[in-house]
Amino acid sequence: LSFGHRLTTVPMTPWSLGRLCFALAAVFPAEARHFQWPPEQIGERSSERVRAGKRAAKFIACTVCEQVVQSNFPKPHALDSIRKTFSSEELHERHDAKGSCAMKRLAQLFKRQKLEVTGLPDGTAEIRTAKTEPFYEEINKSELAFHWKSFALQHACSEVFRSDAEDVHRAMEREFERLAQDLPHEHDDEVQELLLRAVQRGCQASRFCRAARTQRVMHHHRPEL
Repeated sequence: LSFGHRLTTVPMTPWSLGRLCFALAAVFPAEARHFQWPPEQIGERSSERVRAGKRAAKFIACTVCEQVVQSNFPKPHALDSIRKTFSSEELHERHDAKGSCAMKRLAQLFKRQKLEVTGLPDGTAEIRTAKTEPFYEEINKSELAFHWKSFALQHACSEVFRSDAEDVHRAMEREFERLAQDLPHEHDDEVQELLLRAVQRGCQASRFCRAARTQRVMHHHRPEL
């Protein structure tokens, strides 16, 4: 760029193009562009399966948080019952890693909702609605019978609630009361939508959830080589 207003272009030679591709490949390695997930079945606990579970957890954290938190509110939804739940000690007890992230509880919740951890070819992961009840291991502590998708659920949940449970709770309750002020009617579907939005806002207060959103944005905007 000159000191005037003219823009000087530099031709891209095969050598400079090769250097650019090499630099981009270092930032976005082929392993991330064509990721091979382990088999879905239960198998021996291995470093590969543990890494896969932790990798998936980075992308599904927000969804796991939202499902776990919503499950703590009774149905049908009503403003008074939701407010009572917010103020209950039971909810505070559930919103910690031990209360929220027991493997049996997570397995039953996600099986009941037919929500399956899905690893994608680009190395990201998401939770999708399955046609049939997906499998999750309710114990998942055996060295010989380890299920990495179940581990992904529990790892994501634990990372969210281990240090940020109070932040999630406060942000969710504050958002709920803000939205409730503008609610014209107390129809169940409207209150349910309001609660969902408040839960989403609350989960975004978790550092692990925010990191998960950043991870997804970075993967979706990386260059294809």
